[in-house]
Amino acid sequence: MTDPTPAGRIRALCDRISDLIEASIPTASVQRLSDTGGGSDGRWRAPLHHDTIDARDNLKQILTSWALLIVEERGVDYDSRDETTAIAAWTFQQADWLALHPAYDDFILEVEEAIDALARIVNRGVSARRPDLARAVHPEDTLNQDLTAEDCATALTQLHDHPITAKQILKLVEVDRRKVAAGTLHQLAALTPSGKDGRRPLFRVQEVLTRAKKSGCRSGQKAG
Repeated sequence: MTDPTPAGRIRALCDRISDLIEASIPTASVQRLSDTGGGSDGRWRAPLHHDTIDARDNLKQILTSWALLIVEERGVDYDSRDETTAIAAWTFQQADWLALHPAYDDFILEVEEAIDALARIVNRGVSARRPDLARAVHPEDTLNQDLTAEDCATALTQLHDHPITAKQILKLVEVDRRKVAAGTLHQLAALTPSGKDGRRPLFRVQEVLTRAKKSGCRSGQKAG
């Protein structure tokens, strides 16, 4: 159960930070240098996208500024690593003090905005190519995101326990369009794209989930 107290909100944000930082790391790729003629065995990860780097750096800078405020005003030492997850874990321990600080609301606002910015980028990567990362993202983070049919299907299947395919989502749009034309479904109740990514339509995850539940559409069943 979520702790609704100010200190509880701080701790919840710190927990989310740890999850998101892990989720923002690309799926590990493995390369054995010995296989390419090298003399040792090594591993490497695919590089982070520049948007991810910027969002992670922004989150770290914001956390660092608040950690410095705590150090200066509370008179304590920062005794952990210079890493986002470590700063978040340290801030977690300072939650009771920070919850009583006059700038508490500013902390919540700034950190939530930074977390949401990183979550949006991470959620863009929720696709069939990265199924292992999908489970590391908080389900609620995806509901207000606009994703392609493929990514939306993956998010609903892996994060919201509602198996569905991209083909079924597109079929729902087609079925709803016919129903609206026939006067059997109100336009506002119909599933429609929320935008486009190039030529590909984007869909608000919450709208797809709501419509799919009402229609009973799940993987293995017809859209209708």
